[in-house]
Amino acid sequence: MYYTKRKNRRISINRQLAATIDGSRRHNIELASVNPISYTCIRCSFVTDQILERCSILFNNNYGIWGDDAPLHSNNALKAGTRVKLEIKRLREMMLFNDRCFLVIGEIRSFDNNQFELIGYTFCTSAKYDRLNGDAIWITQLVVSASYRGQGVAGTLLSMAKNSIADAVIIGLVSSHPHAVIALSNACNCIPIDLKFIADHAEDVIRACHVPYLSQAQLVGSIFNSQPLLTENNNQQPVSLVKTDFFVDHKEVLAVLEHIRDRWILGPLLDGHEFFAVLPATCVRHSKTRSSGSSFQTKAGKRIEWFWKSNDNPFSNEESAEWNRYSDVENTIIEEAFSTLKKTHVIIDDYHIDFEHRVQIANDDKTKQRPIKRVEMNKEEGGRLREARFMPNPIVPSSSFHDLVGLRKIFIDSFMKSIDLKSVNDWEKRKYEIVEKAKLGILHEGQLVGKQCEAKWIVEQLEKVKDKTKKDIGECCVYIYTLESFLYKILNHAMRLIGDIDHENSWQSKIETLGPFAFLLYYYLSYENLTHRTNTTVYRGAQLTDEMIAAYQHVARSKDPRRSFQAFTSCSRNRAKAEQFGNALFVLNAENRISYRTLNMDISALSTYPDEEEILIRPGRSFKIERVEFDKTKNKHIIYLTSISTSDAN
Repeated sequence: MYYTKRKNRRISINRQLAATIDGSRRHNIELASVNPISYTCIRCSFVTDQILERCSILFNNNYGIWGDDAPLHSNNALKAGTRVKLEIKRLREMMLFNDRCFLVIGEIRSFDNNQFELIGYTFCTSAKYDRLNGDAIWITQLVVSASYRGQGVAGTLLSMAKNSIADAVIIGLVSSHPHAVIALSNACNCIPIDLKFIADHAEDVIRACHVPYLSQAQLVGSIFNSQPLLTENNNQQPVSLVKTDFFVDHKEVLAVLEHIRDRWILGPLLDGHEFFAVLPATCVRHSKTRSSGSSFQTKAGKRIEWFWKSNDNPFSNEESAEWNRYSDVENTIIEEAFSTLKKTHVIIDDYHIDFEHRVQIANDDKTKQRPIKRVEMNKEEGGRLREARFMPNPIVPSSSFHDLVGLRKIFIDSFMKSIDLKSVNDWEKRKYEIVEKAKLGILHEGQLVGKQCEAKWIVEQLEKVKDKTKKDIGECCVYIYTLESFLYKILNHAMRLIGDIDHENSWQSKIETLGPFAFLLYYYLSYENLTHRTNTTVYRGAQLTDEMIAAYQHVARSKDPRRSFQAFTSCSRNRAKAEQFGNALFVLNAENRISYRTLNMDISALSTYPDEEEILIRPGRSFKIERVEFDKTKNKHIIYLTSISTSDAN
């Protein structure tokens, strides 16, 4: 069922559209079951002149009027202020130019005479789009009756057009009205619009779809690196337009643009031009509150996870099956390829996934195969903390950390020094540069560890927010950090080596590549969102040797028991979960004592694993080792830590 809202009434539409496109059903035209609006998808060969006549009437009465420059560009054949009109023959020539064209119409039933009134339609075409291994859809015309605008009709028409092509991977349109672009963005769940995606695919989509009125059109705007063109009496630079020489009046459009200017990113509109947009046919939207363990959920709220069989002989039936989970990023790539893009294969670095045969195959040796499986999991499953994130010893108590107290953040400071950034607060002027450095560094590190696909996906997430606010960039970095991927592991491995003389070169070699991302994450944790500050006791499990425990006991009894966390350190509010593994438990009184800075943050609302109740302690956090006790009932050593302020640390 598809649901849309209109005047507080829920309209149920049973969408059965694909059949009207591929002709696989008995009926040429199949109406959706509706009350009061009916949506119908009609393939090219079944669009009659009677249907076109109804579309022509709706267009002529609702599309728009010619602008002041129309006579000049038409040898006075067009008159300014008169309605733009298209007759039946012209509609067929322009909108039904090949057998892959189709029409979606919206009608409302009149209860007086039981007749259907046409209230909206969209002409579309589709074509193979090999670049994304699927089909492209082009919206050649979209018209909605003025009496029914603002009621979701345009969005529903576009959604049905998109869903009519089973292998659709990209969809585009040109329009002089911003609400048409917004409706497409909503239909594709692509909010905000990705300008880089438009720039990357614009010319290829135009070539693929062979839309007649775009064959000679010129792309105009900053994302296409065209020559600067400014609107009259305005210094705004157009962002994404196409020159169609369609000189309609823009008075209504300009009023709409003024109303939505704070959220409109395609820039101003020039005379003789229309807005240009191409979007992924289905975008995966990441909400701030995420489901545990995966970015993909079923309608029932279950999460999707992919596993590969790890037995020595993966095809043997004589031993118990052992399944390993793919990383969060790999899981997202696999599930998107399977359920969203409908691919038959997807590459994951050294392997590729064959969905038809449900196997993982080594790229360098096709005989090396392992079964895979896709599992729908309930939210409550897998409620343990991740040991790789919550288990490693956060400090090295045997090292001399006297010079590390005082809220110093050595890795972050070293990166800032490397780019001559004088203050953390000065970074906004250089945020684009730092995000670009973070992307390049992640790609480099991913290549070193054989995780190029993971790195590329992570970089794509940063690319989406690089032009947004510091808060948006920071939230993206927190989300990336919470994912199970190579990035947080190598970042914290490097940062935990700080203070170890034998490994000084190792962590310093990572400043250039991992420093930018660490800085972006640090800034958000420290300054950007003080509403997520937390004053609480937090817990972290650990597996410590007898020598390590003795070292903690020694430091606790010493004259200077102060130490600091130099890596990003994950703790949990939930003691019971932290106690599930390890032979020791850190108990940290994590009080925030500085009003203008956050020393630790509750990131569960941004995490892929909200049930972990994660509190992330930023680098440079100083504390005092109070005491070490042994809990006989739980057979664990309890190490008590207390946070200290700047004055305590000096």
